[in-house]
Amino acid sequence: MNREKLSELFNVIKCKSNSLESYDTGNIPFVSSTVLNNGVEKMVDTPNQDQIIKTVPCIAVSGFGFATVQTRPFIGAGNNGAYVKALIPIKKMNMMELIWYSAQINMQSWRFSYGRLAIKQRVKILELIKFNLNDSKISKIEFELNKNLRDSYTRVVGNKQKS
Repeated sequence: MNREKLSELFNVIKCKSNSLESYDTGNIPFVSSTVLNNGVEKMVDTPNQDQIIKTVPCIAVSGFGFATVQTRPFIGAGNNGAYVKALIPIKKMNMMELIWYSAQINMQSWRFSYGRLAIKQRVKILELIKFNLNDSKISKIEFELNKNLRDSYTRVVGNKQKS
């Protein structure tokens, strides 16, 4: 299998933020170490535009190695030592590629813990299997995923409407 170091695919940016409590409620996702809500702890507002990761879509990796695909500009937790890292693709990537790499990072999250956080240097050296699907294969997968989502939605909504 063709493997590459993460640093050959992504620029790794250490996020900066204040403590979560210092933000007002707003419409900017605050990504932290939570595994719920795609890593989003709270929706916040900030006057400090330098804290916002604007190059999206990208991957956010928590201090414990949990990777999520972020599609909206966000603030990554940057205090208390468990910094979120933003993985900005070096070359343009589609959503399937980002999901592919995010899943591989999650499969390696066992490498990280309180005593061995996913710091920038450790994340950069992760080895990932290179994405190798052409556009027609991607279209077929996307079609099947959308069909499955529609079918699932119909089953759930259909069941609720009958009750």
